[in-house]
Order: sequence, then C-alpha cells, then structure tokens
Amino acid sequence: MTTATRFQTARARWAVAVGYVTCWVAGLLVGGPQLGPDATAAEIGLAFSDETRVLVFAVLVHGAAAAFLVLLGLSLSSGRTRRPVVALATIAAVLSLDQLAGEVSLAVDPYRTGSVALWEMVSRVDGVKMLVLAALVGTVCAGAVRRGRALMVVTVVTAVALVLSGIGYLTLSAALMGLAAASLPLLLAWVVVATAATVGSEAIDDGPSVRRGGWLRRGGTSASGACPQTSPAPEVVASSPGEHQGLTLRG
Repeated sequence: MTTATRFQTARARWAVAVGYVTCWVAGLLVGGPQLGPDATAAEIGLAFSDETRVLVFAVLVHGAAAAFLVLLGLSLSSGRTRRPVVALATIAAVLSLDQLAGEVSLAVDPYRTGSVALWEMVSRVDGVKMLVLAALVGTVCAGAVRRGRALMVVTVVTAVALVLSGIGYLTLSAALMGLAAASLPLLLAWVVVATAATVGSEAIDDGPSVRRGGWLRRGGTSASGACPQTSPAPEVVASSPGEHQGLTLRG
C-alpha cells in the first residue's frame, strides 16, 4: 500500500477530516490574537503577552492543522488531479508553518523590535495561504468522480470567500480581512462535504456485481484505474435425451 492509498480508505478519510476540523475548533476555543492591519507595536505586544495561550493556539491552527492539511491533500486527491491537489496542500502547509514561526517569535518576545513588520508578514502569508486554499478547493472539486450539488455550491462559495479574504490579508485591507470570519467556517464545512462526497462515490463504485450481456461485472476499479474485472457467466446446456436428463453447467 502506497502513502497515497493509505489515506484513501473511508475510515482514514474521515479521520483526517475530523482531525483538521478539530484542530481549528480547539484553536478558536483557546483564542488567538485579535489584531487589525494597522495594529501598533503596543497593541501587538499586549495581544501576544499571554505566551501560553498564544503558543497553544498557534500550534493547533498552524502546526497540527498543517500536518492534517497535507494528509487532507492525500485523502481527497484522485486521478488526474492527484499531483496538483497534493502540491497545493503541501504549499499551504508550508505557509502555515511560516505563520507558526512568526507567531511563536512574537509570543516569546511580544515587545520585540520590528514586531509590527513581523505581524504584517504573518498576515500577508495568511493571505497567500488563503489563495492557495481556494485553488485547492477548486481543484479537488474539478477532479471529483461525482460532483453533487452540495459539493458544487459549497466549493464555489468557499473559493470566493477565500479569494476575497486572501486578497484582504495580502493587501492588509481591513474591509476584506473581515471576510475571514466567513471563509474559515466555510472551509471547514467544505472539508466535511468533500470528504462525504469522496467516500460516497467510492461506496457506489464498489457496489454489488451486475450481470450484463452474459458477463459478470464487479463494481469498482483496480488500484491502477483499470476497467472493472469481468468473468464469463456460466453457460447452461441441456443434455440430450440419449445421455441423461437434467441440465449441465459449463463455466
């Protein structure tokens, strides 16, 4: 079993989705620094003065969530979009770790010289990450075997919200940065919907065998993407009166 397929069973997919959502929910419950784009050095120092709380928040939403993000890319990737999905998830995870490093530095020394520039850097990196996540969301949907209405709607709304809030953080626009309050819940909802759609499509593909045209077709495809396995149906032949009565199966 390869690294990719190891995270593509139904149970593994749900474990990854729940893990990612849990990291963010737990982080939000802990609470992180609430700062605007024009925060002063004094405001930044005060927001990061509770070192323990800030560190726990940063580790949850930028550290652990980054690891689950890579696994999410492996979990939701399929077919021709496998490589771009995994690549986008990895890029987003690296950007998240960059945010982690910046917030840890501010938590350790909240009144350090250059704190304003460092906080702006963390915010801009967050903006780039949102744009990457928007691309990830769209790519996963484009490569989905079965795109239901729910997945399509949630994907479009989530991608638009991520793009707008990403531009806001990248340009430090207070008006657009406020959209992050909507883009994050939408992203978490999308993770659940996309996982359900992926698991559901596999359940349909792996359905019961169906006999068509005298051939026994077994649902699903091989790991290499080959066509479903087929085997000839048994042939029913009537015996001649001179032999013995009954039916003979040849298969």
